[in-house]
Amino acid sequence: MLQKTVSYKSLLRVLGGCFLLYGLYLAVIALTAQIEVSGSIQYTGPVIFEAPETVRNYLLCGGLFLGNPVLPVVLGGMNTFGPLTPGPLLWVGIGILWLSVTSRHINVMYVCLQIALWLISLSVWFPIFFLFGSPNYDPASFVPFWLVTLLLSLVLLTCYKPVTHVLRKLYEPNRAALIPEV
Repeated sequence: MLQKTVSYKSLLRVLGGCFLLYGLYLAVIALTAQIEVSGSIQYTGPVIFEAPETVRNYLLCGGLFLGNPVLPVVLGGMNTFGPLTPGPLLWVGIGILWLSVTSRHINVMYVCLQIALWLISLSVWFPIFFLFGSPNYDPASFVPFWLVTLLLSLVLLTCYKPVTHVLRKLYEPNRAALIPEV
């Protein structure tokens, strides 16, 4: 009997596509969530117009942001990991990273590596900033964390030639061995 196996490349493509779609799905749910506020001020409509900070906080750090009212209102039971639910941008970044690994185009892979670095690092640094207990929710207030990401991105940019050379050796090992016959 023949045994059929799945290649790592197709497995990474499927998983990368699933992560990307899941992250985009969560982002669309958070952006289109409806809320009804009663009391002295009546409001019925999208959460993003009532409290844009909570939507931003959910997109960046998911359930790690304590006291985020978007989770119970919007997701209603989709909070799979409880307070440790990562934000949608983390899933999108992982999906982009895995999909780029399966690409045969080295320049596309390099650009996707930069994009994934920014999306994943924003999803990691933003919750750490809030776990330090900062009461300021303005994204400009955690610039030191963004500077670390900027530094990593610049290091990756300055190492463009060595990184693309290593990627070419990994993904195109027989490129130099192809000699046309006369």
